[in-house]
Amino acid sequence: MTKVSDDGFDFLNTEDAVPPVTDTLSLADAFYTAGLADSLSDGVSGFYALSSPVDALAARLLMIDRAKTRLCLQYYLFKEDMIGALLIDRLLKAADRGVEIQLLLDDLQGARRGASFALLANHPKVEIRLFNPNLFRGLFRGLVLLFNMKRLGHRMHNKAMIADGEVALFGGRNIGTEYFLSDEERMFLDYDVMAFGPIGFQVQLAFDTYWQSDESKAMNQLDTALYTIKNHQRNRWRHQQAISHFDAMPIAELLKQSPLQNFSKTLPLELAHADLLVDPPEKINPYYAEKLSLAYQLSHEIDVQTSLTLVSPYFIPSQEGLDRFQRYREQGVKIRVLTNSLASTDVTLVYSAYQHYQQALLAMGVELYELRPKGWLKSWAQALLAKLHLADSEWMQSHQLFQYWHRHQLSLHTKLAVIDDRYLLTGSANADPRSRKLNTEMLVIIDSEAMASQETVQLEAVLSGDIFYKLALEDGEVVWHYEEDGQQKTTISPPEASHWRKITTKMMGWLPIEGYL
Repeated sequence: MTKVSDDGFDFLNTEDAVPPVTDTLSLADAFYTAGLADSLSDGVSGFYALSSPVDALAARLLMIDRAKTRLCLQYYLFKEDMIGALLIDRLLKAADRGVEIQLLLDDLQGARRGASFALLANHPKVEIRLFNPNLFRGLFRGLVLLFNMKRLGHRMHNKAMIADGEVALFGGRNIGTEYFLSDEERMFLDYDVMAFGPIGFQVQLAFDTYWQSDESKAMNQLDTALYTIKNHQRNRWRHQQAISHFDAMPIAELLKQSPLQNFSKTLPLELAHADLLVDPPEKINPYYAEKLSLAYQLSHEIDVQTSLTLVSPYFIPSQEGLDRFQRYREQGVKIRVLTNSLASTDVTLVYSAYQHYQQALLAMGVELYELRPKGWLKSWAQALLAKLHLADSEWMQSHQLFQYWHRHQLSLHTKLAVIDDRYLLTGSANADPRSRKLNTEMLVIIDSEAMASQETVQLEAVLSGDIFYKLALEDGEVVWHYEEDGQQKTTISPPEASHWRKITTKMMGWLPIEGYL
């Protein structure tokens, strides 16, 4: 459906597919009105898990639509694709209402000169800053990065959104179609949490620290061309073109069924104490003190007693990690690791380093599971539709939902850990050298047996099906066990990966670059 804008251009009315919130109650006020504030004494916060990409997008739209005074967004990647343009569209509407928008982005993507960002950057209520920017904005940008890895190799990997300083959303998702069921080729399985209470204030304080850091530079001083584009009508038309297909995507229909899209005062929150661990922005400095790092804080925060389930899409334990796992195993700790397979990973370089640790991990009794590139799709989609009460709808058949998702490549992108069936850890950090040594990260530790149990039950369900390969050590060699059409199969090399990918991964494994992965 289209309408004619004031400047004479036809553009899609995306509000037909994703109607904005129309009442005047802010999200924080809604929580207060529901009496949740009375339960948040003594440092307790309220949490709402966002394992579904539908709910994850709905939560972001909800926070933007209900913001009253200030919206802060901090992201490693914010793509100017259909999803990015959709969020920018809502941010522009919030800015029109008088909401102050602060957008802090890592500079890995470089100069952002698209129409959507041009509209956002030129709004008087919007300020955009870039973290650790490359001062070369043009042709030789890549070469400068290559020859200055000691500084430019450090990236801001944090991912957070805060509305009015009280409601925060954090986790593993960047902004892009592949994180929200809208990409034509790849689907990331990811995890976020929306929170209200003291933890929201902590996330806001962390954002402010980065925003005010010397490492954050105003984008209008770097990408000046973005601020001198005068053809507002053309930018507006191009921006609308970027989101013109959204209402034809499966997620547009699914959004209407999300409990967050139909938000009421009875949104169920899990109440728990929580702590935020975050790297300081100075981590990019070569003289930075390692004892200030998130990894160091975490090693002194929780002592694993009985069990550890680690979900990390990019998993390279390093020798330090092996030694820690060995100590845990000697103490009787059960350890399970879920990560990407060679067939599902989007970064084969990481797998080339991880493969060298498989044998040692299995030998000490660590359980290893790797995601299959297609295994989750049918069962996951069925569960999602059942949750949204769409399992038997005519819409599912008419839109050929399973046929649409069948052609996608699945990749794991969740960063999560469950410790001792009590603590749930989630945030932006991977279990790899880059997260430990180079990138800045954030991680929230939630002390909640209920949330830990909920994620454990879900993990147990997927591990008992045909969604993951299970690795084992047989006669001193690593093998992969999995189920195919009801039959148990075993292979001696990574299954469902092309021969070319296997060969190149072996070759890349010889490169001395593990510290940068």
